[in-house]
Amino acid sequence: MKRRMTARRVVRFAVPGILLAFVTSVAVSKAQPAATAKPTTKPVPRATVAPVPHLVALRMKFQDFVKDPKRLDALNKAIGVMKSRSTAVNTSADYRRSWEYWSAMHGFYGPKAQAGLLQDAINDAPASKKTFFNGLHDLTYPATPAGLAAKVWDKCEHGTLEFLTWHRMFLFYFEKTLQASAGDPSLHLPYWDYTDPTQIQLPAQFAQPTLPGGKPNPLFDQRRRSQTVKLDPNTTNVDNLLKKTTFDSFSEELEQQPHGSTHCAVGPGCPYPLMGDVPVAGTDPIFWLHHANIDRIFECWLKLGGAVPDDLKTLPHSFLDGTGSLVTKTYATLPIDYAYDHATNCGRKPTHIFKARIEGVEQVTSLAQVQGFQIKGLKSAAKLPKLKAMPVTQEAVTLSGTELVLSDITVAGPPGVLYNVYLSTTGPNPRKQYVATISFFGMNHHGKRRTLNRNIDVTEALTALKGTAKETPDVQVEFEAADGTQGPQPQPESVNPVAVKVGKIQLQVRKQ
Repeated sequence: MKRRMTARRVVRFAVPGILLAFVTSVAVSKAQPAATAKPTTKPVPRATVAPVPHLVALRMKFQDFVKDPKRLDALNKAIGVMKSRSTAVNTSADYRRSWEYWSAMHGFYGPKAQAGLLQDAINDAPASKKTFFNGLHDLTYPATPAGLAAKVWDKCEHGTLEFLTWHRMFLFYFEKTLQASAGDPSLHLPYWDYTDPTQIQLPAQFAQPTLPGGKPNPLFDQRRRSQTVKLDPNTTNVDNLLKKTTFDSFSEELEQQPHGSTHCAVGPGCPYPLMGDVPVAGTDPIFWLHHANIDRIFECWLKLGGAVPDDLKTLPHSFLDGTGSLVTKTYATLPIDYAYDHATNCGRKPTHIFKARIEGVEQVTSLAQVQGFQIKGLKSAAKLPKLKAMPVTQEAVTLSGTELVLSDITVAGPPGVLYNVYLSTTGPNPRKQYVATISFFGMNHHGKRRTLNRNIDVTEALTALKGTAKETPDVQVEFEAADGTQGPQPQPESVNPVAVKVGKIQLQVRKQ
């Protein structure tokens, strides 16, 4: 039985130099001319890592990928072929290489599904969301090959430390199926780089129902919030995320934001089809470019010094290859044959190389805390007790991290919204700083509710609120309903009257 791991346990980190997915920036720069970079200073690379000898191709940011029409044609062909196979006899090899089959590997609805029956989900959805279930149906395991679907369907990892390793392997074998479907081994999955604030809108190539010649556009799906959805650039800023020095904290934060927040923003909302609902999220083509970007952010963190725990590297996972045959691999044995075109300087500001650390062994000092807070309606605020002395000098910012920890977040049902989190001053002329977004993607998947935890670096936010004052001001934590997009935010009727509870709100300083 596959082991489940809690999000706060001590692990032994492997030496970063042996990470399979580690590809040097030198190899990437030789593989393709440099694209326009974000205005940032490049971190000094570690010189001890040798290039990966079998590196053959790049996963590219989508706006560069489409500059060659042949690449876009190959992607359209591959997805079109896979979608056409969804109507094949479900015991055939063609069906095992279909769009429906691959989406079901992430999750599905049906009598054997962890999500249960589709009609139950429709019954639970508000009237405004029911139309987004159109075109979906329950699935059953194909009778033959016997037991195969049960081994590979409904295996997505959310809320566990296998989230990043499982999804990397999932994308790898999906890419092999894309290549086989296009008849083009040079096709590699592009990514939607919404970490760049100029690329926060859904790519235009996904928004048109038909291609220039009049054929249906394989990238289009009408079940999105809109075809011009723009993500809130605050939710896609990964600068503080890339500073995380432990795998546990990095994985948990990345899964929440920008992973979960993007799912819900494109959604429309969580847990509603397509992108907002785990069992059918893989049905939307943008899912795959979204997850390619999540995997790229993961790779960026590895290059900065992050490391995958040894015990995660050896867990086996089963998928299908490009022929529709079963393959079982571990993260350590995945034969990576690609690199990302931009896997350094991934943030909007320079990020320093760090040494990976073990979760739970660092010295932590509590500055203030509030127990048992409930988020209600569009806005709620939790005033913190007077802060203890806080490091705000440049040296302190470098040597220590001030964090906002939101522990044991639970919900009684879908809130219907995300919640943006701010730190703000109290009293006259209040000032506030955005620090995070809480998302609820996948919270009730796998048939049980779970708790969420956020561990947010707020060093810069608190320093900005203090300004030139001699003393640290009184602060509060504000929660504001949001939908993850840029523009008008939710109205009161969008918020479901369910309890959203935070077990503990704490400001703390973690010695780095």
